[in-house]
Amino acid sequence: MPDDPRSAEEYAAAHPDRQEVRIVAGATRDGSTYCALRMRSHDDAFSVLESPDLVPALLELVRSTLEN
Repeated sequence: MPDDPRSAEEYAAAHPDRQEVRIVAGATRDGSTYCALRMRSHDDAFSVLESPDLVPALLELVRSTLEN
């Protein structure tokens, strides 16, 4: 995978094994977090991945919106 962000994006978009996902991430002011992820190829209620820290970088961004 290329190191350059633009080249890496193009590489990932054209990769034959790429998969689309849906992600939900939430945080509360007290620090609680939650993530859910579902792959488009497994689009049913029993194939949802759930965790309080599934996508840490995204959760950090969400959490930062709650700072004063």
